[in-house]
Amino acid sequence: MLSDRFLKFWFAQNASVFSIAVTTFVLPVVAVVMLDATATEVSLLFVFQEIAVVSLSLIVGVWLDRLPLVRTIVAAHIAQGLLLAAGSYLLWAAPSLPALYCLALALGITKLLQEVGYATLLPGLVQRERLVSGNSRVLLANAGIGSIAPALGGGIIKATSPALALLGALAGSLAAILSLLRLPEIDAPQKADGQRNKHFGREIKEGMRALFKNTLLRPMTISSCAGAMAVGIHTSLLIILLSRELALDTLVVGIVVSLSSVAVAVGSLLSPMLSRAIGLGRCVILGNTLTAIGYGLFALSGITGEPTLAVIALLTSGLGTSFYVVNQTSIRQSVTPPELMARVHASRRFVVFSFLPVGSLTGGLIADAYGVSTSLLLACAFMTLAALITLWSPLRQPALRFT
Repeated sequence: MLSDRFLKFWFAQNASVFSIAVTTFVLPVVAVVMLDATATEVSLLFVFQEIAVVSLSLIVGVWLDRLPLVRTIVAAHIAQGLLLAAGSYLLWAAPSLPALYCLALALGITKLLQEVGYATLLPGLVQRERLVSGNSRVLLANAGIGSIAPALGGGIIKATSPALALLGALAGSLAAILSLLRLPEIDAPQKADGQRNKHFGREIKEGMRALFKNTLLRPMTISSCAGAMAVGIHTSLLIILLSRELALDTLVVGIVVSLSSVAVAVGSLLSPMLSRAIGLGRCVILGNTLTAIGYGLFALSGITGEPTLAVIALLTSGLGTSFYVVNQTSIRQSVTPPELMARVHASRRFVVFSFLPVGSLTGGLIADAYGVSTSLLLACAFMTLAALITLWSPLRQPALRFT
């Protein structure tokens, strides 16, 4: 039985995902279709989106362990809404790559606050043995949103303008704010422990130490670094391959991208049952393996010019992504003490997501020099490495369950 607090959290988090998904789709489409950006220029857009992770994650982790979580997330949504309103005007009046870069940079900060905040909030709303189920429900709904948002964004852009699509993302921010305002505040863990006056730098070190000392979190983190390189390359070239290499129009591109989220939804439904059958760690390994296969098929679709392969690739990688996300998140939330939760989440984001902009820029440069498919094959290689790292770790133990 889901609590009323969880449902309010769930609605707000999904509204947040809707805003981020629409924005993440619209900005590169504008760059590729309207501004005729090169692969390197598009990759820079993703670099600017992740700069906040590289520069602010560790600080945000300490803040969220000190500040009231709900009010902090509300403030992030308010800032996001103002930025989306300004961005909508910019796309209507004078769209340009510098404007997109600035908007991506600012929205990346609000995205960081929201994602770390929601991940920190969830363990306080469900019991430890229900974390897999809770994360599965969250990802299932996220997948539903993810399947709608790109198709909706593509349809709005084709029928009207990208400025109106960003206003749709603004509606998501407003919905999240309204839901969070009805959620009772949860005291910051450090406040409950009377540790608010600890040294800032020492708190950052504690989060990093907790991340790398744990025998389960360490291999997942190292594996995720290789995976982030792959995701950075893949994400920065996704729209380019579909729009240019396969010559699909904006609406069809949105629909094809949405298919990945359909697979994520299926994987989210299967994850609780699968984790009980083979263990959480083996689900993580399986997720990385399926994602690597999907990335290989996606590169092959560019080589052959076959859109059907791209669809199969996105379905396969989407299924793998769901197995990976639900189970690695549940493992991290289960083994992390509550007073370190935000810092461990933020430390992981700092370490892992720092590789996203590196991957994006690397992918763009290689695509411009040697072709999109060559760069996508490199993404497949990095994701294969991520799967091998988890395979050679304690995660393969069948007894790894938290029930």
